[in-house]
Amino acid sequence: MNVVKHSHHSIDLEPPGKDSARYRAASAGEVLITSPYRYAIVRELHDAPEPQLADLVARLAPADLTLVEGFTREALPRLEVVRPEVSCDPLYGNPRDRHQRRPASS
Repeated sequence: MNVVKHSHHSIDLEPPGKDSARYRAASAGEVLITSPYRYAIVRELHDAPEPQLADLVARLAPADLTLVEGFTREALPRLEVVRPEVSCDPLYGNPRDRHQRRPASS
């Protein structure tokens, strides 16, 4: 299984002052951070448009299932999980929602 999560915030994997953050600040196009346990690639967009979801998914390893969080404007099959403790109104059935979802509950 793979997961693609969209964020409206800046993504910083290491604190300012660390080598990888300094390389990004010095205009590195991509920084690959690796350890014996995992790795991550951070690509700076430098005012370029955000990549399309299909292009991002193409960078992932093959998987039986890819979950996508966010990307609400994409025409995808949807599953909406509504947590009562968060008290958000479900999007399912909202006439402004172009892509219907099926409600689920935790």
